[in-house]
Amino acid sequence: ILECELNSSGDNPMVFAESSDVTAEVDGELVHVWPPKPLLRRASSSEMTSDAKPLEEIEDLDSAKDEIARLRAELTRKSEETGVMGFKRQSDTLYNGKDGFIVSGGNFHGEYPAKACDYLAIGVTELASISERRLERLVNPTLSHLPAFLVKGGGLNSGFMIAHCTAAALVSENKVLAHPASVDSISTSGAKEDHVSMGGMAARKAIQVVENVERVIAIELLAACQALEFHRPLRTTEGLEAVVALVRSRAAAWDKDRVMNVDIDAVTELITSGELVRTIKPFLADYHGTMVEEV
Repeated sequence: ILECELNSSGDNPMVFAESSDVTAEVDGELVHVWPPKPLLRRASSSEMTSDAKPLEEIEDLDSAKDEIARLRAELTRKSEETGVMGFKRQSDTLYNGKDGFIVSGGNFHGEYPAKACDYLAIGVTELASISERRLERLVNPTLSHLPAFLVKGGGLNSGFMIAHCTAAALVSENKVLAHPASVDSISTSGAKEDHVSMGGMAARKAIQVVENVERVIAIELLAACQALEFHRPLRTTEGLEAVVALVRSRAAAWDKDRVMNVDIDAVTELITSGELVRTIKPFLADYHGTMVEEV
């Protein structure tokens, strides 16, 4: 088709043609698809006609569309004859020719999953941002009226001070990672891939954001359980006491400084494994069952 590329807004075919005999492999059999044979006109994919133009007369995009329709009809007819309903995907179709006839109708752009991953990263980032602000209210004695950084012997022990720094750093990292990758594009492959979704990067960033959020929430959960230690022997609700017991089964109360990443890893595992949700879920069901409906 006169050494030009046709990008249809409907089905995105890319066509390059000169003078070559081209076949396509269908169900193990080579089917002749080029040069044109008088099979149909564009008006109907089922009608057969002798109006197909010779290769030298194809001069515009309308003519190119005619030939694309003719090609599709031939492949469809052959598929019906052999009982093959179609190809699993475009890459399963092999086109053979010497001078470069290629038809690619794959709609494989990654923009939609890329945007979904970007939206996921943006939404989940907020969970960590809120969690870190609650953590600040726990470790700040001006706001909590508890010992600074939730530990006795302040000055000698730093308590949750560095843990809060870790949470703040992860939240700040998420703010960078939440920048959408799908807004970017760089043309590649000789301008054939002229709009690139950056979907792979969006997916990797989303996974990293989720992992960061899990650790921030784990730090807040440790701090909340530690804050309750300063209110004993008072008790909180039955559901929250169940959560405290679960956390204490993995991490002891903080009486003096020790390596904290072990406790953070253990509580993060409670979150990622679903054990935390399973522990609190029965209490949440009762809670929602007794809620007063809004008027």
